Amino acid sequence: MFVIGFMYHLFDSTQWSEGEFRDAVHEAAQQLEAEPGTLVGHLGYRDLIEEAVQETGQGPEHTVIDVEPINDSDATGAVGSVCGGHGLDTFEISTDDVVTTYCMRMSPPQPETDLPSTKTVTLTVNVREGPC
Repeated sequence: MFVIGFMYHLFDSTQWSEGEFRDAVHEAAQQLEAEPGTLVGHLGYRDLIEEAVQETGQGPEHTVIDVEPINDSDATGAVGSVCGGHGLDTFEISTDDVVTTYCMRMSPPQPETDLPSTKTVTLTVNVREGPC
């Protein structure tokens, strides 16, 4: 029984549950809005999101979180026409451990940064369950 319990604990501590992942994504969105974020060089919103999810303390300590930018333009090049509005950067957040994907929209759009410059941004973040 001890070995079975230990193996279950080991497996459970290396994978996200649906609830942990949901809570981490929503908490990360709140954290991103709560304080200005710093973009360093070419590192952008994608890295800020991944870091914020990991810093929530939810889920396993060492895991891969996929943060994929979504092309938010149509054939005319009008940004925002596909996923709901101008001036948004959109990302899908997922992990191999759970089925649910989350759509996170951030405003203002990510500013252009060049090495070694840094920029501080104050964000408005919206998150919803499901793909973008």
